[in-house]
Amino acid sequence: MDIYSIIPPLLALILVILTRKVLLSLGVSIILGALMLYDFSVPKAGIELLHIISSLFFSYEVAEPVTVGGIASAIAGSGFAINDWEFFILLFLILLGMVASFISFSGGSTAFGEWAVKRIKTRTGAQLLPIVLGFIIFIDDYFNSLTVGNVSRPVTDRHRISRAKLAYYVDSTAAPICVIVPLSSLGAYIITIIAGILDKNGITEYGAFQAFLMMVPMNLYAITALSLVFIVALYKFDFGLMKKHEDLAVREGVLYDLSKGEPEGSAETGAGEQKGRISYLILPILTLVIVTVSFLMITGVTGAQDEGQAVSMLSILEFTDISRSLLYGAIIGLLTALFCTVLTKPKAKDVWTVAIAWGKIHDARCVDFTFGLDN
Repeated sequence: MDIYSIIPPLLALILVILTRKVLLSLGVSIILGALMLYDFSVPKAGIELLHIISSLFFSYEVAEPVTVGGIASAIAGSGFAINDWEFFILLFLILLGMVASFISFSGGSTAFGEWAVKRIKTRTGAQLLPIVLGFIIFIDDYFNSLTVGNVSRPVTDRHRISRAKLAYYVDSTAAPICVIVPLSSLGAYIITIIAGILDKNGITEYGAFQAFLMMVPMNLYAITALSLVFIVALYKFDFGLMKKHEDLAVREGVLYDLSKGEPEGSAETGAGEQKGRISYLILPILTLVIVTVSFLMITGVTGAQDEGQAVSMLSILEFTDISRSLLYGAIIGLLTALFCTVLTKPKAKDVWTVAIAWGKIHDARCVDFTFGLDN
C-alpha cells in the first residue's frame, strides 16, 4: 500500500532527532526503503542501491534486469562518462563544507561576531541579523545554516536571545530562501526534477527553468516562513515553548534547556581557531556568489548560442549550466577561504585537519540548528 511509503522518511526524521546523525539516519532509511521496494530481498535491494549510487557518479544506460555485471559493463561502455549533474552537486556540497570549515578556523566568523556585537545595540536588531544573513547566503541551505548560526550566536547570546529562537530564525530562512532561488543547490535539484517531469510528459512549450520561476509564487510554505521570521522579530510574536525559552533567557540569562546539556559550540574542526579578520568571512562568501553568478551567465550565453536562440536574460537562465556553475563557484570560494586561512600562518597539519572536518560539521551542526528548538 502507498501508505507504507511514509515509513522510511518518518524513520529518518525520528533517527535524526534521536541520534543527531544525518548520514546515519538517512543511510538506515534508504536501506529500509530499498528492502521494502523489493519485498525484503537483500540481493535485489543491494543491486538497486549499487545502481543508484553508481549513477550518481557515472552517466550510463543499463539493460533490464539490472545486474552487477550489467552495471559494470554499462559504465565501461560509456567510457566512464562522468555524471555532470548529480556528481557535480555532490562535489559542490563537499566543497561548501570545506569552505565553512576554513571560515571558522581562520577566525572570520568570530571576528564578524565581535564586530557585530559592538554595533548592534538592540534585541530586535540582534534578531534581524540571522534573518538578513539568511537571505544573503542563499547558495546552499547547509552552508547557510553553518555560517549564519555561527556568526549570529555571539550577538544573540549577548542580547539574551534563546538558542531556540536562533534555531528558528536559521531554520526558517535557510531552506525557504534556497528553495525559491534557482541559483542554489536546492534550486538546481528542483529544476532537475522538473526537467524529468516535463520530458516524461512531452511538455516542450517551456523549459525547466521557466517552470521553476512560474512555481515560485505558489511555494506558499517558503513565502510564509520567510514572512513570519520578520513578524516574530519585529513584533515579539512568541508563544508556546518558544515564549517559555525567551522568557527564561530574558529573566535569568539561561539561553537553552539546562536539563538537555550544553549545545555544541561553534563549528569545531579539531584544530582550534586562528586570530582572523572580518574579511576572512566576507571574501570567501562574496567570491563564491560572484563566481557562481558569473559562470551562470557565461554558460547560459554559450548554451543559448549552441541552441540557436537569441541571447536574452530569459534564454541565458534557460540554458545555463547550474551544476557546473555552482561547482566552479565553490572551487574558487574554497581557494579564497584557503588563502585567507594561510594568511593567519597556521600549522600545515591543522590546515589538513580543517580540510577533512567538513563531514563532521555537516553531520553535527546542521542537525543542531535544524532540530535545536528543544535547546
